Amino acid sequence: MRNSISLEFVNESHAIDLAKITCNDAISKTSGVPPQCDEATVREWVQKNSSEPRTQITFVIIIDSKVAGCCVLKRLNIAERTAELSYWLGVDYWGKGITHEAAALLCDFAFDVFNLTSITAHFLKSNNAASGRILTKLGFVPDADKSDLPVADRFAHLAPDVWTFVILTRDKWLSSQQSTGWSIVSKNSNNST
Repeated sequence: MRNSISLEFVNESHAIDLAKITCNDAISKTSGVPPQCDEATVREWVQKNSSEPRTQITFVIIIDSKVAGCCVLKRLNIAERTAELSYWLGVDYWGKGITHEAAALLCDFAFDVFNLTSITAHFLKSNNAASGRILTKLGFVPDADKSDLPVADRFAHLAPDVWTFVILTRDKWLSSQQSTGWSIVSKNSNNST
C-alpha cells in the first residue's frame, strides 16, 4: 500500500531513475516515450521544462519517495489557455490507481495555476483502453472537433487501432468536485508550491 503520491518538476536528479523505468518496451508501446528511452532523452525533458516560451512541462510522479513515472502538460498555450495531458507509469505501478491520482493532481494544477479553459488528451482505443478509462473517470469526453485517427509511424504495428481524442473543460472539472488541493514540489525543494 502506498503512503503518498506527489508530482515534482522533472530535474537532473530524476534522470537515472526515469531511464531505468522507461527502457521497458511495454511503456513505449502505447505512449509518447520513445523506445529504449535513455538518460539523454530524459535530460531533454529537463531542458524543455526550463525553456522559453514554455510549451511543455514534465512532472515526475513520486510514490513513497520513489520515481514511478511522469505526467506532462504538452502543447501548453497560455494565450489560448489550453494544453494537452500526457502520462505514463512504470510497469510495476500499473493497476493501482496511481495514474488517475497523478493526472487529477496535474489537471487541478493546470486549471488553477494557468487558468486553462480546456485540456485535451488522446489514447489508443484498443491497445490502451485503460488510459481511456482513466480519462473518462477524470471527466474527459470525446472531442467533437477531432475524429479518431488511424495509427501510423512507430505505432503502425498496432493497426487497426486508432487514436481517440478527448477533452476536459475547466467548467466540467470545477463542477466535478475532483479538486485535489494539488501539491507540486518544485525542483531542488521539498516544499509545496
